Amino acid sequence: PKAPPEVLQRLVASMAELHKASDIKIVESATRYDGYLPLRTIEVPTLVLVRVDDTLTPPSEAARIADGIGGATMAVMPEAGHSSNTSSRPASTESCSISCSPTG
Repeated sequence: PKAPPEVLQRLVASMAELHKASDIKIVESATRYDGYLPLRTIEVPTLVLVRVDDTLTPPSEAARIADGIGGATMAVMPEAGHSSNTSSRPASTESCSISCSPTG
């Protein structure tokens, strides 16, 4: 909702390249699959990254995902919608850099 005009233009251009038939197959598959079941089998450090303004996968949904993964960390990016790589690159990069840094 707060994206600058050039970001909105990139999003519209990328959406114009989508293929309707492929998108329908993706949506059909997604509605038949319970992705929460295998979450408990994840045994690696996991960051669940969500955007505060994401209406497609909102923070409440990300919390459900993080709760399903033992020891997962959840980070909420400010001022970003579903496509964080186009709407909030610095925040996305910073979050990923922090989560992917080696520890120990």
